[in-house]
Amino acid sequence: GAGIGFLGYNGSGSVPLYLEGGYYFDEFGLGKMRFFVKADAGILIGVTGDIPAVRAFGNPSVGLQLPISRSKEISVSLGFFTQMDEITKDNVKSNQLTNFINGKIGLRFY
Repeated sequence: GAGIGFLGYNGSGSVPLYLEGGYYFDEFGLGKMRFFVKADAGILIGVTGDIPAVRAFGNPSVGLQLPISRSKEISVSLGFFTQMDEITKDNVKSNQLTNFINGKIGLRFY
């Protein structure tokens, strides 16, 4: 799938434009719980703060989906967010990787 959102941290804000894909393991020996692996990748467009105008990012993650009713699930995941910034120091441009470990909890309706 594809997505757009808002990401804010350290007093700055970005709009991520991204593609996501994943695989759900139906038979994992956990009853109705499902294990999954996912990855998001795209660009971050800086809108506020002192950040580069455009950065690339990726966010692979693993998690579980826990059914709570017939058409709802809770999703819990742990990911590794990495972004590439172009920085200029002493008039020399170079790339810098910034990494974060993130956790997500969501409610899925279908």
